[in-house]
Amino acid sequence: AIIAEMGGGTTEVLALRGENVILSNTYRLGALRLRQTAEQLHASAAHMRELMENTMDRAIDHIRFSVPKRGGVHVIALGGDARYAVQILTGESARESMVELPVRDVASLASRLLEMPVETIAERYHMPLSDSETIGPALLFYARLARSYSLRHLLVSPITMRHGLLDEMASLSEWTAAFQRQIMRAAREIGRKYRHDEAHAEHVAELSAALFRDLAPEHRLGKRHELLLKVAAILHDIGAFISTASHHKHSMYLVQNSELFGLSREDVTLVAHLTRYHRRASPKPTHFEFMALTREQRLEVCLLAGILRVADALDVSHTQRIKSISCHREEGRFVIEVSGSMDLSLEDMALRQKGTMFQDIYGMEVLLRPRE
Repeated sequence: AIIAEMGGGTTEVLALRGENVILSNTYRLGALRLRQTAEQLHASAAHMRELMENTMDRAIDHIRFSVPKRGGVHVIALGGDARYAVQILTGESARESMVELPVRDVASLASRLLEMPVETIAERYHMPLSDSETIGPALLFYARLARSYSLRHLLVSPITMRHGLLDEMASLSEWTAAFQRQIMRAAREIGRKYRHDEAHAEHVAELSAALFRDLAPEHRLGKRHELLLKVAAILHDIGAFISTASHHKHSMYLVQNSELFGLSREDVTLVAHLTRYHRRASPKPTHFEFMALTREQRLEVCLLAGILRVADALDVSHTQRIKSISCHREEGRFVIEVSGSMDLSLEDMALRQKGTMFQDIYGMEVLLRPRE
């Protein structure tokens, strides 16, 4: 299923295959934006429609690339524009169940509306002026998206806002296991997009989670933060796609400008800062983006980034040779024991370089040694 909702400035698209999210993206394709662009160019009605269609088709091409035309595909339209279409085409008010509209009728209605002045639409269909501005472009997009999949019918959902649903899910104190899997799946897709070392990223995520659980008495953070730490571990090296030099800064930029399914902007900001501080300098008062965070957020970044640095050091060779760890405290030190009799000099050197932030935050030196 492809779920779409056009607003004044953007269009939200969510694609599901079974329980898996295969696309979650925001397109700068809002109805008002399209109208304003056409007006700025003093476009005629025909030219305005051509501009809209060209812009929409670029977004649809991206959707089609992410959601290939195979198997059963349904397009579901959300929001007030789609519900107005139901009322205009069927004469019925919005229902609590899904409504099926012929794509041909939706496209025909969109054409008629695009030719009308917005004031006429508002008067004829008894809708606010703001809605009369958006309904034509929105219905045109839904019809073109459905036709690109050779669909004869468009489904209209009674749900008002897809983002409202996601925000509600994201605001839960404990995310469900299925929702967490979708978040991690989205993070992995972004990692692959930027051609990261997937095996290294997955291993650092596993080590980070193990360290997070062992350090629970010190940081007192919950499962939500463990998941955000794992997401950051998956994405910590993606900045190398731009440049290996200062790649931690590039990682932060890419995360901040990526669509991470299920995460609020606050969550994305925290993940971005964790990727920023997985190496090199610790947070400083001169780091303006860090100082713009709340005191609580700054503390969370420091607690989690300290863990991420240790986990990254444990796989400094990118060979995943440290398979499992066990941890305990010993005379004010945090001891990480590794099974096997391997030479740990490389990892030990990396810990000395990257473990300073951990020691500053947790008050314990990190000691690595083979398990006897």
